[in-house]
Amino acid sequence: MLLLILLPKKITGLYNVDKTDPHSILSNTVTGVFADAEKHLWVSTTKGISLLNPNTQNFKSRIIPQLENASDPYLTCMVQDKKDNNIIWIGTSREGLLKYDRLQKKVLQHFKNVPLLKSDNVNVMVDDGKGSLWLGSRNSLLQYVKRSGTFIKHAALPVEKYFKYRTAISKIIFSGADTLIIASSTGICSYAVRSRQYEILYINLENNADYNSSVIRSIKFDELGILWGASYKGLVRTDMHTKKSILYTLVTKTPLGVLNNVNDLIIDGKNIVLATY
Repeated sequence: MLLLILLPKKITGLYNVDKTDPHSILSNTVTGVFADAEKHLWVSTTKGISLLNPNTQNFKSRIIPQLENASDPYLTCMVQDKKDNNIIWIGTSREGLLKYDRLQKKVLQHFKNVPLLKSDNVNVMVDDGKGSLWLGSRNSLLQYVKRSGTFIKHAALPVEKYFKYRTAISKIIFSGADTLIIASSTGICSYAVRSRQYEILYINLENNADYNSSVIRSIKFDELGILWGASYKGLVRTDMHTKKSILYTLVTKTPLGVLNNVNDLIIDGKNIVLATY
């Protein structure tokens, strides 16, 4: 795990697995991180949850009994409930969805073998603050209604039909109160929740187009409302007013070769920080 503080523009902490240290991070492969109400960092890894105390810089492991017998408890994402800060929703690969109480340190509900959760996979999720979680389960867009405890499957992304391979949803964010922006391996779409209508925002179908340019790993809005997408072939800029997109192919040369595969991005004022590989 790499902790980067942007303001002083220097790395303030680098955390790797140390089997001799009981306060070490669980895995070097980090899938997500967020700060809770007490400013602790919750780090999801391929081996479980590591909780970083910013004052001591030590990690505490959160053992989840429901995952102890899993062949590989691969945690894909974590979201703090917007109406109950004590609840953490945990998405996994092959082990479904878990509702975790951070104060009681236990799982309250484990959603596994749910027909709509394809192979019990949760790629990504977001809480709409209105009582629902929105999930990407491989190529399916699902809504989990907390009050009724039901899963609802929404229509397939319209970009999938243009490709020979299936869509994998990689990121879901909100634009306003009732519109989802969905990044996937086949482009970017918006989804109006009330009307249940999709609109394609970005897809590359030009002659001889490299399909990898349609693989979007992450999306963020900047302070002007411009949508930026991290692509396997660079950076995608989408004007939400005109609905026009531009692909910027990166040609940054390093000792390791040319970097143009953008995996994630952060908007820092007028700057865009890119994670590449």
